[in-house]
Amino acid sequence: MRHERLYLNGNETAVLTTYLLDSGTPVQQRPLVVICPGGGFLYCTPKEGECVALHFNRLGFHAAVLCYSTAASAPGQSAFPQPERDLAAALCLLRQNAPDWGIDPNRIALLGFSAGGHVCASYSNFWNTDLLGDIGTPAQRKPNAQVLCYPALTTKQFPDPQAAAASGVPAPIVERMRNFVRDSNRAMLGTEYPTEAQCTACDALEHIGPDTPPTFLMHTFGDHLIAPEYTLQMALRLRAAHIPCEIHIFEQGEHGLSLADATSATKPAELDPHIAHWAELAGEWLRRQFEKGMAE
Repeated sequence: MRHERLYLNGNETAVLTTYLLDSGTPVQQRPLVVICPGGGFLYCTPKEGECVALHFNRLGFHAAVLCYSTAASAPGQSAFPQPERDLAAALCLLRQNAPDWGIDPNRIALLGFSAGGHVCASYSNFWNTDLLGDIGTPAQRKPNAQVLCYPALTTKQFPDPQAAAASGVPAPIVERMRNFVRDSNRAMLGTEYPTEAQCTACDALEHIGPDTPPTFLMHTFGDHLIAPEYTLQMALRLRAAHIPCEIHIFEQGEHGLSLADATSATKPAELDPHIAHWAELAGEWLRRQFEKGMAE
């Protein structure tokens, strides 16, 4: 396995860690998933990183984990669209080395969780625009598909501390909500009190277009941090735009389940063998999308 840490900005503000399977001789080109963990734009959580990469390795995919710019790794420099630019740099690097690393450059998918889901969804709308500056070429930046797990698609999904207080949520929990929203806004948008225009500019639902790639969506109705209603909205908007989409919303399960198995769980509530099927479903769906793309 080719396993190494690559610094995208010349420092540790954005790090790409590769999990590339041995290809043998002659070199076998495999599909690859670029994984963007969640963490509220404050950090990148480990439970949505290496264990996910190794799981997709077992499904036959190369994998790479992108720890994009966050409040922890790039204080004051993590606001939109910097994480998207980090992702552009990662895809360009992977495609530039595709022949030597056994990567099929036409089968590269994004896999994002929570805040990382926002980075992937936003990137997938803007990869062919000037927002990313002069990073690579559109062909190098193109995502061939994306998998979004309980994604933070819009700032409207963030919990409303005032509404929570009015509904009787205990004061300590309301305060944690308020701190989370404030800190996430600062990390994601550069200010604790973003304007409507700033929120709209990075709203992944508002910018779906013809260049948005086929999309697999996973969420749970038990998610009380990131509302699943917006994942449903995204599926409908993708359908209206004639973009292939598959959606799985499970009945139960809290936010941040990752693989929902023993390799990712940090507490018993994150173990659910039924929800754990999502990764195999996503792998099957990705292969079908890639086969369709090769046939066209």
